[in-house]
Amino acid sequence: MRSANGTDWRFTSVYASPSEQRRRVLWEALHTTGRNNNMPWIVAGDFNDIADAGEKKGGAAISHRRCASFRKNMEDCKLYDMGSSGPKFTWRGGIYHGGHRIYERLDRAIGNEEWKLLFPDSFIKVLPRVNFSDHHPILIALNRDYYDNGGRQFRFKSAWLMENNYADRVRGFWRHGEDIMSNLNKIKSDAKEWKQWSVNNVQRAKKRILARLKGIQESIHIRNDVRGLTRLEKKTSTGSEIILKQEELMWFQRSQAKWLIDGDRNTKYYHIKTVNRRRKNNIKMLQDSEGNWIDKDEDLKELVNNFYKDLFKIRD
Repeated sequence: MRSANGTDWRFTSVYASPSEQRRRVLWEALHTTGRNNNMPWIVAGDFNDIADAGEKKGGAAISHRRCASFRKNMEDCKLYDMGSSGPKFTWRGGIYHGGHRIYERLDRAIGNEEWKLLFPDSFIKVLPRVNFSDHHPILIALNRDYYDNGGRQFRFKSAWLMENNYADRVRGFWRHGEDIMSNLNKIKSDAKEWKQWSVNNVQRAKKRILARLKGIQESIHIRNDVRGLTRLEKKTSTGSEIILKQEELMWFQRSQAKWLIDGDRNTKYYHIKTVNRRRKNNIKMLQDSEGNWIDKDEDLKELVNNFYKDLFKIRD
């Protein structure tokens, strides 16, 4: 498949057999695909397996061996559970003695790190089950157009300090004689616009300088007199270090990581950590007091508002 920005990615749908032996054949095929795959990849469907005891309700005790085998298969393929919102279990079994049912989370989406980075705002939603199936359908939403995330809190970015013109911009918006809040609001308004420009500028500069460095190094490999090219390579490499440090600082702060190793490029780690934190911070669905799942923006706001009104209400 191909994303909006032209990046190719792989989608694999599965419908695993109830037979453990046949599921081994499925995972062997997925292992082969994984070994030969260098693309963003997501696999989704009915895996007919669960990962731990929390993914089953009712019935006989779980098989810890099968759960461990399922987790290892995902790990060997470098595929990770994408999580989901909505009902916890995606399948219900028949009624057994005592009028109870078995519920399990058999359906899910698992993806590699490259897919997470390609679609950082994606999310998985378990939809209501309809009567003609014992399974809940799952929706894979690729971007935030499916929900309103609301306004984001403004934060200062450490990488801005590495921009030569940042201090001048702050001085240009600061008005002596005006109160501090008015000045800060002006700077905040300008910084929001400048932030997007600076992030895009860092990414464009990185792409441009790495392409230039690649061309210089390729020329060094095929020429005899490379003294001038060597000096140019050194100068260009120095410029690339500044750009890469800006990018690393940007993702480090957004990831809220607790540590940073100087001299090592941790950008991908911080990017993935930011994506994972964003997933945890987004509320896409809540269950009300009657057990109904609420997913519309206005209804969610009303539900949360009423909950806290009731929580802090003065009682007799």
